[in-house]
Amino acid sequence: MDLFKPHYPSLIAIAESAAEKIRSFYLGNSQLKVVEKSDQSPVTSADHASHDVIVPSLQSFILGSQSYPVISEEDPIAQSLPSSYWCVDPLDGTKEFIQQTDEFCINIAFIEQGEAILGLVYDPLRQTAYIASKGEGAYKIQAQQSEPICCTSIAQPMRILSSRSHRSAKMNAFLTQHGEAIQTIFQGSALKFANIAMGKADCFLRSKGSSEWDNAAGHCLLKEAGGNVFSLPDHLELTYGTQSKQSALYAVGDVSFSWPTFLNATQ
Repeated sequence: MDLFKPHYPSLIAIAESAAEKIRSFYLGNSQLKVVEKSDQSPVTSADHASHDVIVPSLQSFILGSQSYPVISEEDPIAQSLPSSYWCVDPLDGTKEFIQQTDEFCINIAFIEQGEAILGLVYDPLRQTAYIASKGEGAYKIQAQQSEPICCTSIAQPMRILSSRSHRSAKMNAFLTQHGEAIQTIFQGSALKFANIAMGKADCFLRSKGSSEWDNAAGHCLLKEAGGNVFSLPDHLELTYGTQSKQSALYAVGDVSFSWPTFLNATQ
């Protein structure tokens, strides 16, 4: 029996409890405070409120016969990461949240021996969960209705997702170079992984470094839907547990396509 699947309802309930806090700030029912972190990225009272719900809940969550440590974006990272742990972004897409674009989510992943083996991407506004665990497929769950999701073959023109907040001159040049051969869709947060997993896009490109909590949940979701996530410039599958910033990356739905050749211009 899968270790995680019986726990899907409980994990989604944790995400929804955090999402309720996030919605309160987003809709103006709670006062939102924004400060700048040492890396000049913003963090809000909504990030912290979500963190305060998710982290204690996961710290006491029993898988098999034990609990596991939790690494959250809003926590200092330990000197050495354990071989198995929860990896959480309490509010992914903080800039989009502040700008009221509706493009933000909650990321909860479980990492084992460098691999994301559970991924939950939760959309607070639409109260929709995208969830997967290794070998068990990927699902969209909304209003207690579950449906399997899977990637599709590449569309024409190719639909490429690019971050609203993390674009570079190099990435903009690449997108312009391919002109009419691609349709560029700008979107924030790990909801991009969910869109590829549902066949609504073909590729997500990120030319700047990111962190484990940005990618782990979406990586597992996408891989179980038939896609995958690779680093640039080496085109190796993304791994976890190193504490360091992850490299530039691309996430794809159709793994049969020759992505290294196509993306050579980004290297």
